[in-house]
Amino acid sequence: MQTLLSVANLQTHFETPQGVVQAVNDVSFQLKKGEILGIVGESGSGKSVMAQSLMRVVPESNLSKISGEVYFNGIDLMTLSPKQMQNVRGSSIAMVTQNPSTSLNPVFTVQDQLLETLKFHPQQKFKNPKERMLQLMTEVQLPSPELIAKRYPFQLSGGMKQRISIAMALMCEPELLIADEPTTALDVTIQAQILELIKNIRNTHGTSIIFITHDLGVVAQLCDTVGVMYAGQLVEYNTVEEIFKHPRHPYTQALLASNPVFGKKQTSLKAMKGQPPQLTQLGAGCAFADRCEQALPLCHHTKTDLIRLENHYHHRCSIPTLSGLPSL
Repeated sequence: MQTLLSVANLQTHFETPQGVVQAVNDVSFQLKKGEILGIVGESGSGKSVMAQSLMRVVPESNLSKISGEVYFNGIDLMTLSPKQMQNVRGSSIAMVTQNPSTSLNPVFTVQDQLLETLKFHPQQKFKNPKERMLQLMTEVQLPSPELIAKRYPFQLSGGMKQRISIAMALMCEPELLIADEPTTALDVTIQAQILELIKNIRNTHGTSIIFITHDLGVVAQLCDTVGVMYAGQLVEYNTVEEIFKHPRHPYTQALLASNPVFGKKQTSLKAMKGQPPQLTQLGAGCAFADRCEQALPLCHHTKTDLIRLENHYHHRCSIPTLSGLPSL
């Protein structure tokens, strides 16, 4: 498959009174056309900031500094002007957020907001914008699209609002969809429907997807490749099969050991000790060293560079991996 997105050495730092927050620290990966990449990790690991950095929507008021290379269809997004980047957002790259209520304006109808997307991207030509809108509303499995289009967001359920957010993201036929924990605020039945919908989007439109989540079970059933983030770094990046069957980084192993495995009897789960480090106080060594049961003395003060694997995959640990870990 052809590469759609290539990220190299992406860094996003924030200046705060407590020091520099290294929210995204030297992240590199590739995304093929039609591929679903899952990004997992604990809260505060940098998953959402990484996605926002790709789209360059990190607030400048936070004294942020973004660097690195983000090639999308061969063009480095980091070199584009704000106006050029504005044309990319929505038309080529779109995002669905965790809470659809924050994405939708309560004082405008659903129809007004969906059609407004095309007004911001006049280069996207559709003979009948309203027909396009109703087609997408049907595709995301909204009942009675014409009736719902006339309603306001506060008149709809959370699941309906999330479907509308997805339809809005697809209005301009983007090549890349970033879904930032889109099912977290929904009940399990609606979650399953939204996940099936995302699969259909990839299969129907060939859309590449970056799916951010903390749910390893979702990753196992939805994604092709996985990136595991910890303390702003991508500590392991590989195929779903390799991540779940042969995890190489101790943090990935600990995540798997602390999650229940469907179809496997487990009397207890192994909790991960300690807490993630403060991103203003990262030392020269591995950020996971203080919580790692396999850590060597050098892990605490020696930087671990990327260890390349087959193709473009990699991890950030040279300690031999454990065997017999649970897999999903």
